[in-house]
Amino acid sequence: MASSGARVGQVGVAGLCLAALALAWGASASRFARVARGRASERVQARALPTDRPASEGFVGSKRCQACHPDAYATWHQSWHRTMTQAVGAGTVLGDFARAPLPHADGPHALERRGEEFWVRMPEANWLLERGAGEVEGAAPFAWQRVVMSTGAHTMQLYWVAAEPGRRLVAFPFAWSVEGQTWVANEATLLRPHEPDVVYGWNEVCLKCHAVAGAPEVELGADQRRAAVGTEVAELGIACEACHGPGADHVEAQTSPLRRYLAHLGRAPAEAIVHPGRLDAHRSSEICGQCHSASIFPDHQAWLGRGSAYRAGDELAASTQVVRHPVLADQPWIDGLLDVDPDYLSGRFWGDGTVRISGRDYNGLIESPCYADVEFGCASCHEMHGDFPDDQLSPFARNDDDRQCTQCHTALGEDEGLGSALAEHTRHAADSAGSRCVNCHMPHTVYGLTKAIRSHRISTPSVEESVSYGRPNACNACHLDRSLAWTARALEQGWGLGWEGELGELGLAEGERSAAVDWLVRGDAGQRALAAWAFGWPSAQATAGTDWMAPLLVGALDDEYAAVRWVALRSLRTLPGYGALDWSLARPLHVDGAPELAEEQARLWAEWAHPGRVEPALYLGAEGFEQARWRHDHERRDRRPVDLRE
Repeated sequence: MASSGARVGQVGVAGLCLAALALAWGASASRFARVARGRASERVQARALPTDRPASEGFVGSKRCQACHPDAYATWHQSWHRTMTQAVGAGTVLGDFARAPLPHADGPHALERRGEEFWVRMPEANWLLERGAGEVEGAAPFAWQRVVMSTGAHTMQLYWVAAEPGRRLVAFPFAWSVEGQTWVANEATLLRPHEPDVVYGWNEVCLKCHAVAGAPEVELGADQRRAAVGTEVAELGIACEACHGPGADHVEAQTSPLRRYLAHLGRAPAEAIVHPGRLDAHRSSEICGQCHSASIFPDHQAWLGRGSAYRAGDELAASTQVVRHPVLADQPWIDGLLDVDPDYLSGRFWGDGTVRISGRDYNGLIESPCYADVEFGCASCHEMHGDFPDDQLSPFARNDDDRQCTQCHTALGEDEGLGSALAEHTRHAADSAGSRCVNCHMPHTVYGLTKAIRSHRISTPSVEESVSYGRPNACNACHLDRSLAWTARALEQGWGLGWEGELGELGLAEGERSAAVDWLVRGDAGQRALAAWAFGWPSAQATAGTDWMAPLLVGALDDEYAAVRWVALRSLRTLPGYGALDWSLARPLHVDGAPELAEEQARLWAEWAHPGRVEPALYLGAEGFEQARWRHDHERRDRRPVDLRE
């Protein structure tokens, strides 16, 4: 028994040792497995992200600028330019990846954070590309895919996953709204008809402006395209060399400490680098125009293969064709562009040639009378190395206090812009929104990023722009409760700007229709979005009052364009009593929620407090909001497709 017990004990000890070894091995194996998965995931990101441009092209990256230019580097680093495109990591992601699955027509899309990595469960990227090309159909195959890159950080942030082969990047179908702190379907951020199978790719669209010196499909040989290998960039985001040119020669020239010291003292010019501030205003503005314009490359295939030939300081026209509307310029090559894309102009310009989409401010600038002055350009109002990242406005342009205009129009600038000369010119109280130069001459007629943006085509208000081209005029974009006929009379009496048509053409038979209300109720999708934004603009609210607005904005919540719904909801939330409305009211109607939305609309209409006056132009009747008349007009709105190419 003793020996038997000894044997049992020996077996027991051995068993324990084996168990311990097994546990240790299991732990090691688990650790090894995690490390292996991590390395595999790193390889996924490394294979997906664009590779660096060859050193022979002279790009060195923004990090090389920091040591000698710490202040300039710091101001750039805090800008939205820097965060325009980033490799995804724990410190770059704004979205909430702990949210419940997001409803989508293809099926619920899930999100997950795994340590320093971010993953999404969505249709396979390659399958989405194939469906977009009409090659497959049916139920989407879902898979977990790592998010490798992001775009944006100010208004919203988009996320990209990789497709194989090559370095093609496909958008996760939802963007994170910084404003709403919620996920929004990508299509809800764009003003275009619902297209269920559209796929957003980064390489041939976003790359042009959201990275430095990008090349989508670099040629490797006679027959081999870069699609099988990847995209190249000098740097992700908009970085130093986008505005100063390749820096290798400059870095080499500054290796001498004495030379650096003299340059620091201002006794020696910067060598082998472009300083936009030392260029004339027009050439300096072209640096901005390389991205902030509606433009094309004369040889699109060459651009795909090697990227843009433009470098900061070059003549932009030598490599890039900035598109001007045919009513403003004769560009014979535009016929070929329209043969390929018949809607190119309508998706970017109003009928009078004024650009209407965000990020193309250079197109507006060059059409402005101010641009005839060779000293006028982007830097007249903007600065790249200031302390104000939003719009990168210079100190005197941040508060719309007229100094951006009176720096040239000095006669109107006496008493710091609030003098009698200005009030005499504007016919408004000197301290009112109507006396701010930009409100009249740079109205919010550009759309993008779910908001209205100031036009950079400096112009004079007219009724003609609204009647003939549908572009909201500055007067009615502020006086939201007034008609076009009222504006025509005011412009005639105040400034002698007459209207050649009949005033009766501008209003209703039984009275004068409010122009902004008409745009919101019966306009096309672009007009509806701009009007909905204006209803939330503090200057317009102070001018026209707000007690009548809510029912009209509630009505806009069922617009077929998700972007219009989002803009209307934002404006509605600015009104007293509506600030707590959930952003989900703007979700895409084709996914879910239409019956619930109808119930919410009915509730909001029923709870609205009538201001106690009758104004048919605002759909205010003696009994309340004239919902039947509103619905009659709303059902007859302009349903022509609007596809704004932001």
